[in-house]
Amino acid sequence: MMKKLFILLFVMSGVAFGLVSCKEETQTQSVGLNEVLDSKDNKTPCCEVQCRRGSCRTYESPCNCTCVAGQPVCGALGNGGSPGQKGGTPKIVVEATPEMMALYDADIQYIEQTLHNTEAAQALRNIKQLLVDNQYVLSTSNAISAYVDNVGVYEQFINTQPDEVIDRLSEWE
Repeated sequence: MMKKLFILLFVMSGVAFGLVSCKEETQTQSVGLNEVLDSKDNKTPCCEVQCRRGSCRTYESPCNCTCVAGQPVCGALGNGGSPGQKGGTPKIVVEATPEMMALYDADIQYIEQTLHNTEAAQALRNIKQLLVDNQYVLSTSNAISAYVDNVGVYEQFINTQPDEVIDRLSEWE
């Protein structure tokens, strides 16, 4: 039991290190920036990434954006994405498109029926519903906090999977 806990902590610290070191490897794109930002607020993101099931960008430290098996992750996982300044730019913005919802459905089915992990499938189902309920843009503290909680469950699952599963969940269609 202690050995498994040690291995899990080692893997999670490696993922955290990977998030920090991925800054130079991210793709920068402006996707719907004006829809989220105030017209007087002209702040640009410090990093942004486009993944299989969406994109995210962060505006404040920690400045790290990456994909976790197809799922975008920006900023600190436990940060909660609270707004920067009153009425200002959110710290983290997560976006998807209606077309990406079919990718969520396929991945949920794969995780549930092939990999038999209902918890990870439910986390993706929750993320999908959160995106739909918020018109595919998450920028409020509550929405980002719920997103971060579900990504955490998904990431714990991913940390236990072999490369072929991670590749399957990461590949672009």
